[in-house]
Amino acid sequence: MKNLIIIIALGLGLMACNNAEKTNTTNTQSDASYEDALAKINSTMHEAKVLEATTSGSYTYVKLEENGKTFMAAVSAREVKIGDTYYYKDAMEMKNFESKSLGKVFSSIFFINDFYATKPEQKEKTIGGEHKNDQDVHTKIKVEKAANGYTLAEVFEKKSKLKDQEIIVKGQVVKINEEIMNTNWVHIQDGTEYNGVFDLTVTTSDAIDFKIGDVVTFKGKLILNKDFGHGYKYDFLLEDSKKQ
Repeated sequence: MKNLIIIIALGLGLMACNNAEKTNTTNTQSDASYEDALAKINSTMHEAKVLEATTSGSYTYVKLEENGKTFMAAVSAREVKIGDTYYYKDAMEMKNFESKSLGKVFSSIFFINDFYATKPEQKEKTIGGEHKNDQDVHTKIKVEKAANGYTLAEVFEKKSKLKDQEIIVKGQVVKINEEIMNTNWVHIQDGTEYNGVFDLTVTTSDAIDFKIGDVVTFKGKLILNKDFGHGYKYDFLLEDSKKQ
């Protein structure tokens, strides 16, 4: 995987937009402020007030205040009300991130998967995208195994045998985080599971010409126990995948 330094999304960076809007965020934030703000994200539901916001490409950049700390974050492009409080659980920090569409470098920015205007019912999530307690959604997905491929349950069960091998998997897309560290991060499920694990993260440099809910087949190398630091570790990762 090219230029991987940390992390996901379940994943998120960005940008091939020709119409970048003028940013409202300031260019000067102290590194100390960034370091202090959410050095590690745990399973606690966080509350943050939006101080500034601008949308460019697929993302909305927001300046947030939480527990007296201010920091920059990026969420999927959406309308965000300045002054309102929003809620989130999972986030991923990137340092020295360059936003080409905005024409600026963030010394630190947090990419947030789910950004809620109202406080959601809390459900436990594991770092690395395995989502072991989203059973209400998972059990409704039914995807047939790809030709010459494996179900996700087979991948998780036969991990030692399949480690570092190129394999084919097919699943329904449940999350997409685009252009983080020059790659895209896609979460898929097929309705199967092994020991409570049913979500596989796929990285691909292919263009995202599909959407959440689509069924997609990928071929890539199965990597185990990928640790990007900052508390983010993937038990299973399908790297450098190609859509079939």
